[in-house]
Amino acid sequence: MEETDLVHRQWGNVSVLRQWLDQEQPEPVREVRMARVLAVGTSYGVAAQALNGALGLNPGPIPTHSWDDVREALADVAAAALVALDTIAGEPEHILAARLDELAARVPRDERP
Repeated sequence: MEETDLVHRQWGNVSVLRQWLDQEQPEPVREVRMARVLAVGTSYGVAAQALNGALGLNPGPIPTHSWDDVREALADVAAAALVALDTIAGEPEHILAARLDELAARVPRDERP
């Protein structure tokens, strides 16, 4: 699958999730926006718990989570952030691309892979 097809499919899935959530949450727009941004924090908390579990930092001597759990939780954080961005911004894919360009531009040219 080509990279552009993958990106298009990902943003299409973000839109499907946002539209489904819109149907399920009849609250006023302001509250929906706040809830979606706060959902990013909730997802992050789950990712942090998974990391602690994978590192064996939870109470008890054995790990309670795997690195697959950590990867899945991080993907959930990203999905929550993308749905929140899609909720509050028109053309979120352009906003994300522009921000990634800005962040990557901070890396000195001689240190880029």
